[in-house]
Amino acid sequence: MNIIFSIILSLHVFNCYAITLAEENIGCPENSICTKEAGLKQVEWKRLIESTTITDRRKKIKKFLSSKGIPTKFLIFTNKINQDDIIWSSRCSGHQKSSPQIVKALRFLKNSNANNIMLVPIKRKSAEYKGPYEEYPIYIENEKLIYLREHENLFYTQAITKDGNWEILETDFKTLTKSRLENSSVFKCEQESIQENSFYPTSVCKKIWNKNLQKTETISIGRACF
Repeated sequence: MNIIFSIILSLHVFNCYAITLAEENIGCPENSICTKEAGLKQVEWKRLIESTTITDRRKKIKKFLSSKGIPTKFLIFTNKINQDDIIWSSRCSGHQKSSPQIVKALRFLKNSNANNIMLVPIKRKSAEYKGPYEEYPIYIENEKLIYLREHENLFYTQAITKDGNWEILETDFKTLTKSRLENSSVFKCEQESIQENSFYPTSVCKKIWNKNLQKTETISIGRACF
């Protein structure tokens, strides 16, 4: 399977093949390369959404995280892809020129410690973390990065520890509102604090709300494209 993906990508027919697979396999997103197994997990997640009410949403997602993981995007080399991955061509020119190529992928993950994938490196003064690709944490609480996640119109709150453990939390709307008022847009860091690599060759900084300290702090976040 990995060899087939690599050949497809190297022949530059990614988009046409992606559309074909998405049409053939139920549950696969449009314009993606997606196996039958990956599509079925998407279907199962959508069923969760349709059957979930606000009252039992957290309980159901927490159970799904424990048993199957939750849908999370990351970057990966084409020769490390497995049948559970849904993939798209990366928009970053450096990734397209890489050998093997680097692509954007989605897999149901239980924590930040999966092998052969690259989540986003995030650094605070006191700790380092790995978070989902194309998302930013919204605040910090008890040394955990808190994310408001969304997939297929299902919103939920997730915490990530510096050890890579993931938790599903009850949504704290008061803190969410405060964090949106206090958080900044990304800006250029005074100095690079994240080690360069093929996946995230640079970084940006962002001020986010620390609930315990009741003030903002600056974090640096790996950036895939210049």
